[in-house]
Amino acid sequence: MKAYLYKIASSLLSDHWRRVKRERRWSLKNFFGGERVENPNPDHETMYVFERLKAQEQLLLWLAYVEGFEHREIAAALGLKEKSVRVLLFRARKRLADDLVKAGLHRREAL
Repeated sequence: MKAYLYKIASSLLSDHWRRVKRERRWSLKNFFGGERVENPNPDHETMYVFERLKAQEQLLLWLAYVEGFEHREIAAALGLKEKSVRVLLFRARKRLADDLVKAGLHRREAL
Protein backbone atom coordinates (compact mmCIF):
# COMPACT_ATOMS: atom_id res chain seq x y z
CA MET A 1 0.00 0.00 0.00
CA LYS A 2 2.85 2.38 0.90
CA ALA A 3 4.53 1.78 -2.49
CA TYR A 4 1.23 2.37 -4.32
CA LEU A 5 0.61 5.68 -2.54
CA TYR A 6 4.19 6.75 -3.18
CA LYS A 7 3.84 6.00 -6.91
CA ILE A 8 0.71 8.15 -7.09
CA ALA A 9 2.36 11.00 -5.19
CA SER A 10 5.51 10.89 -7.31
CA SER A 11 3.44 10.96 -10.51
CA LEU A 12 1.48 13.98 -9.27
CA LEU A 13 4.70 15.75 -8.32
CA SER A 14 6.27 15.02 -11.71
CA ASP A 15 3.17 16.32 -13.48
CA HIS A 16 3.26 19.49 -11.40
CA TRP A 17 6.90 20.26 -12.24
CA ARG A 18 6.37 19.46 -15.93
CA ARG A 19 3.46 21.92 -15.99
CA VAL A 20 5.50 24.64 -14.25
CA LYS A 21 8.40 24.09 -16.65
CA ARG A 22 6.07 24.21 -19.67
CA GLU A 23 4.37 27.39 -18.42
CA ARG A 24 7.75 29.10 -17.92
CA ARG A 25 8.95 28.03 -21.35
CA TRP A 26 5.81 29.23 -23.12
CA SER A 27 5.04 32.34 -21.12
CA LEU A 28 4.32 35.53 -23.10
CA LYS A 29 7.32 37.28 -21.57
CA ASN A 30 9.69 34.62 -22.91
CA PHE A 31 7.82 34.52 -26.23
CA PHE A 32 8.28 38.25 -26.82
CA GLY A 33 11.92 38.22 -25.79
CA GLY A 34 11.67 39.47 -22.23
CA GLU A 35 14.44 38.75 -19.80
CA ARG A 36 14.12 35.69 -17.64
CA VAL A 37 13.92 36.52 -13.96
CA GLU A 38 16.30 34.45 -11.87
CA ASN A 39 15.65 33.80 -8.22
CA PRO A 40 18.78 34.53 -6.17
CA ASN A 41 17.63 32.22 -3.38
CA PRO A 42 20.22 29.41 -2.95
CA ASP A 43 17.47 26.95 -2.00
CA HIS A 44 15.87 27.60 -5.39
CA GLU A 45 19.21 26.96 -7.10
CA THR A 46 19.66 23.74 -5.15
CA MET A 47 16.22 22.54 -6.26
CA TYR A 48 17.11 23.47 -9.84
CA VAL A 49 20.21 21.26 -9.60
CA PHE A 50 18.09 18.47 -8.06
CA GLU A 51 15.52 18.77 -10.86
CA ARG A 52 18.23 18.25 -13.48
CA LEU A 53 18.83 14.72 -12.16
CA LYS A 54 17.12 11.84 -13.91
CA ALA A 55 13.66 10.99 -12.58
CA GLN A 56 14.86 7.69 -11.11
CA GLU A 57 17.77 9.42 -9.34
CA GLN A 58 15.38 11.98 -7.86
CA LEU A 59 13.07 9.22 -6.63
CA LEU A 60 15.91 7.23 -5.10
CA LEU A 61 17.35 10.22 -3.25
CA TRP A 62 13.93 11.42 -2.12
CA LEU A 63 12.87 8.04 -0.79
CA ALA A 64 16.18 7.43 0.96
CA TYR A 65 16.84 10.82 2.53
CA VAL A 66 13.52 12.63 2.80
CA GLU A 67 11.14 9.74 3.42
CA GLY A 68 13.75 7.65 5.24
CA PHE A 69 12.98 4.41 3.38
CA GLU A 70 15.33 1.47 3.74
CA HIS A 71 16.94 -0.06 0.66
CA ARG A 72 14.53 -3.00 0.59
CA GLU A 73 11.52 -0.63 0.78
CA ILE A 74 12.89 1.46 -2.08
CA ALA A 75 13.51 -1.71 -4.10
CA ALA A 76 9.89 -2.82 -3.57
CA ALA A 77 8.47 0.62 -4.42
CA LEU A 78 10.48 0.98 -7.63
CA GLY A 79 10.55 -2.66 -8.70
CA LEU A 80 14.32 -3.02 -8.38
CA LYS A 81 16.65 -5.41 -6.58
CA GLU A 82 17.98 -4.27 -3.22
CA LYS A 83 21.61 -4.46 -4.38
CA SER A 84 20.74 -2.35 -7.43
CA VAL A 85 19.25 0.30 -5.15
CA ARG A 86 22.54 0.55 -3.25
CA VAL A 87 24.54 1.04 -6.45
CA LEU A 88 22.04 3.47 -7.98
CA LEU A 89 21.90 5.52 -4.77
CA PHE A 90 25.68 5.76 -4.72
CA ARG A 91 25.72 7.00 -8.33
CA ALA A 92 22.85 9.45 -7.71
CA ARG A 93 24.62 10.92 -4.65
CA LYS A 94 27.84 11.26 -6.63
CA ARG A 95 26.09 12.97 -9.54
CA LEU A 96 24.21 15.36 -7.25
CA ALA A 97 27.41 16.24 -5.41
CA ASP A 98 29.25 16.88 -8.69
CA ASP A 99 26.39 19.04 -10.00
CA LEU A 100 26.28 21.06 -6.77
CA VAL A 101 30.02 21.71 -7.01
CA LYS A 102 29.65 22.81 -10.65
CA ALA A 103 26.84 25.18 -9.63
CA GLY A 104 28.98 26.61 -6.82
CA LEU A 105 26.60 25.40 -4.13
CA HIS A 106 28.94 23.02 -2.35
CA ARG A 107 29.79 23.35 1.30
CA ARG A 108 32.88 25.45 1.86
CA GLU A 109 35.44 24.16 4.34
CA ALA A 110 36.10 26.24 7.45
CA LEU A 111 39.43 28.07 7.41
